Amino acid sequence: METNKKIIYNHKAIIEKDREVIPEIFDYLLNDPAKLELIKRKGSKNTAVYYYNHEGRGYFIKHFYFRKWTYALKEIIGSPIGLTSYRKSIKMLVNHIPVATPLAAIIYDGTRSKKDSVYISQELENSVLVNDLIKENKVRDIPKENMESLTLQMADIWAKMLNNNFIHKDPNSKNFMITDLNGEPEIYLIDIADIFALPYAPEFLKIHSMARFFGKFAKSFIQSEAEFDKKYFDIFEEEFSRNYNFKGSNEKFIAKVKKLTRKKYQWRLDRDRS
Repeated sequence: METNKKIIYNHKAIIEKDREVIPEIFDYLLNDPAKLELIKRKGSKNTAVYYYNHEGRGYFIKHFYFRKWTYALKEIIGSPIGLTSYRKSIKMLVNHIPVATPLAAIIYDGTRSKKDSVYISQELENSVLVNDLIKENKVRDIPKENMESLTLQMADIWAKMLNNNFIHKDPNSKNFMITDLNGEPEIYLIDIADIFALPYAPEFLKIHSMARFFGKFAKSFIQSEAEFDKKYFDIFEEEFSRNYNFKGSNEKFIAKVKKLTRKKYQWRLDRDRS
């Protein structure tokens, strides 16, 4: 793996891997953001996501603003979110968890706390956002063998995440992308700011993580093709059970996940009706 290098630009700190393009992106962020395509801005979360294409190669840039108090708290007691996301991505790749390739973390003003930060990743080629497939009702168009492959991959990803104490707070369909959908598809995590890398994750956190995954992502994705709903959940459960390092009974663990999933699902139904 390439050694990271720290370079100073106008009293801003950057950890980079792409010497040709990253300084250009950074310059646009500081001086001419109109050169970057704004994909989305969330005022409630104080984040902005940009896209930049350089000679046919795409880059996603996520800007974390220190003004959100939760980000501020995290940075006071830890590292800037952009830097944390970069390091977390590297750690996940080391553990064979597929994420968009991390390229850089930028920390404003050359300090490690109380500052805005930026995380830059490489665009996945020939990819589609899972949420777009669901919204456009295209999940049913995925070939059966590809759907089975994606289900196996999702189970393997979640087993590896929990085995290595990664807890995803918001595993919704907007945070996953699929490449080569009609060929040999692969699924990737693309927004990891809400993934926590813990030194130790107790079982109840892992159960909640699984239930959250089923409630927010798996149901919306798999149930888009209701005919195969039960089949794919069975495939997921079997593959997850094969790869996850259970501390006790796997049947009890899965039963707790299913019970909590139903509870969370019902809570969302009641919330939406009110």
